[in-house]
Amino acid sequence: MKPTLVYILATSYSGSTLLTYLLANHSGVATVGELKAPNMGDVSVYRCSCGELIRECGFWQTVTEKCRAQGIDFSVDDFDTIVDGHDAFGKKVLRAKVRNPAFERLRDLTIALYPGLRKRLRSKLHRNFVLSNVICDTAGGSVFVDGTKDATRLRYFIDSGLWNVKTIYLTRDGRAVTNSIKKHLNIDIEAATARWMNTTQQLEHMRERINAEPVFDLKYETLCESPSETLNQLWQWIGLQPEAVQEKNFKSGDFHLLGNSMRLSSVGEIRKDTSWRQKLAQDEIDHFNTHAGELNAHLGYL
Repeated sequence: MKPTLVYILATSYSGSTLLTYLLANHSGVATVGELKAPNMGDVSVYRCSCGELIRECGFWQTVTEKCRAQGIDFSVDDFDTIVDGHDAFGKKVLRAKVRNPAFERLRDLTIALYPGLRKRLRSKLHRNFVLSNVICDTAGGSVFVDGTKDATRLRYFIDSGLWNVKTIYLTRDGRAVTNSIKKHLNIDIEAATARWMNTTQQLEHMRERINAEPVFDLKYETLCESPSETLNQLWQWIGLQPEAVQEKNFKSGDFHLLGNSMRLSSVGEIRKDTSWRQKLAQDEIDHFNTHAGELNAHLGYL
């Protein structure tokens, strides 16, 4: 039987780290947050969510040993789990954002015509497969959750046939996300809005592509307003027996998450962040509504 992989598809700043933590509270779930392990920077000072330096974390030391026992030369210094090519051409093909069906057929044809690309893709997927299984074995869970969010990565995971992939499509009011993009990247409202639209359009292409696959459409706001009810629905959909939800202390478990800096914060209470209403000026909201309001409405936000 194929192992189950639950993939969180979302834009950045949509609540994927919160969702990952809440899912991880279930005894049947294993996760390290973003398996792609992006933007770790100086690994010598990077901390696992457990608080330990990642090189000194016992969990990651065990994962490293088990991976190497299975022929995978794994190291926390370089996860090597990003699906890309050896050269500029390979990276351009394999890492291109998800687009319309015609573009995706062209991508598949290109990969089929270049044996090196096919081999590279299979190698990367095998590495992710072994690592996810090792993490499940180490953490004691039967379901692996990858909170990487990237649409192209999800496309390859589904097409590989290695996992039974179930996708949670997590959305959040675009004005809230754009406000966070503007703040964290220190860019103006025009650039932040364009960035949100570009990413969201890619996710929408992926959502259309996987329409026949198991997908759970979830709003960040719904998760925050009704966490217990939402998580019970999610766990049953995944195939797990519901368990009690730690709404006020959801970070108290033995977690080893990567990614968003929220993993290191002391806040362990579910709070719906609506600060964009105060932080965005009216002309900024007007700009967003003019250029991205239709797309935001399509997601269910008026």
